[in-house]
Amino acid sequence: MVYSQQEFETVNDYALVYKWTGTDSNLKPIGLTSHYDVVPVLERTESDWEHGPFSGTVSDGVIWGRGTLDDKIGVMGILEAVQHLVQQGFEPKRDMYFMFGFDEEIGGAEGAKAIVDLLEQRNITFEYVLDVGGAIVEEMVPGVSQPVGVVGVSEKGSATAELSIEGSGGHSSQPNDQTNIGRIASAISKLEETQFKEDLQGPGEDLFEFVAPEMSFGMKYVFANKTVFEPIIEEILLDQPASAALIRTTIAPTIFQAGEQYNALPEKASAIINLRVMPGDSLRDIKQFIVNTIDDPDIQVTITGSEATKVSASDSNAFQNVQQAARNVHHDSIIAPYLMFAGSDAKHYERISEDTYRFLPALITSEDLQRMHGTNEQISVENYVNAIKFFIELIQESNH
Repeated sequence: MVYSQQEFETVNDYALVYKWTGTDSNLKPIGLTSHYDVVPVLERTESDWEHGPFSGTVSDGVIWGRGTLDDKIGVMGILEAVQHLVQQGFEPKRDMYFMFGFDEEIGGAEGAKAIVDLLEQRNITFEYVLDVGGAIVEEMVPGVSQPVGVVGVSEKGSATAELSIEGSGGHSSQPNDQTNIGRIASAISKLEETQFKEDLQGPGEDLFEFVAPEMSFGMKYVFANKTVFEPIIEEILLDQPASAALIRTTIAPTIFQAGEQYNALPEKASAIINLRVMPGDSLRDIKQFIVNTIDDPDIQVTITGSEATKVSASDSNAFQNVQQAARNVHHDSIIAPYLMFAGSDAKHYERISEDTYRFLPALITSEDLQRMHGTNEQISVENYVNAIKFFIELIQESNH
């Protein structure tokens, strides 16, 4: 019934675009997007799965398989919601677009970006676009006992810095006091010890303002007087990697390359650092910080990547529609804006949308997060059904 009621086309053969025409062409359309590509299952780990990674087995109230969390729940949740509404005779007031990419896990250049290029040529702009992103998480915010549904209003940029040094090698029996390996290691040590300056601002600050009324008394008092207690709040947040990432650009050394023989000093050493970039930090500023911190003129620093996306409104009708739809399904949850650390296809849509949001309408545990992209990825049937309900509510809320 979805195909009988909607226009459908493919982009670059595999990206899917559905248009459900509304009754009022004067209203801006809304876009819901997800992706159906998945990360590979690591070779020789297939036998570690309790059920086959591509079996789609449903057992004891759980759906098993790669992509159940990231992000078949979004694709199938949207389509099932639309199917239900069509069967109920629902007619949207505004045009609704449902857009599914096939390469989100590698950046979305052929999928989401190509969809945006096409719609931009047609002068189509959205009131908002919702993609996968934050979820409903328990014990996420200090002092809050209720589950918190975090809606990404921005996503951090992702940059790669390479540190490299070249010089004479030689025999390991006569090393200089500082070798190429030692100097690169020292540079990394300085960066990890120094870190970028923390600052509770933007989406991170908005998150705590939204949840502050539900905090325990002590935490509520601290956050209600943020101007006075900001240094204390930042110390609390820096205590855990997840909350620290809310308030600063992060430094993660991921690759170190040097040497070929045990008894020969390498002539070149290099290291790769992945940085997740806060809104407001430029790649130029980040490079300068690295150069100043390592304080070694012989180490060459190059940086490539993307800066953070723009910050979407958390006081708009669009955000309130997402918030209300989530509350209608997850009644005891607090729904708040936040800064997403990972990347999504939403970054492409900000070219043609007033606001872009990132939200996975599911209650996610720490175990679920470990399974995402890992072994035994799964989603409960209850979570899947609730995702369908969320998209039904969202479409209705957006067409009042």
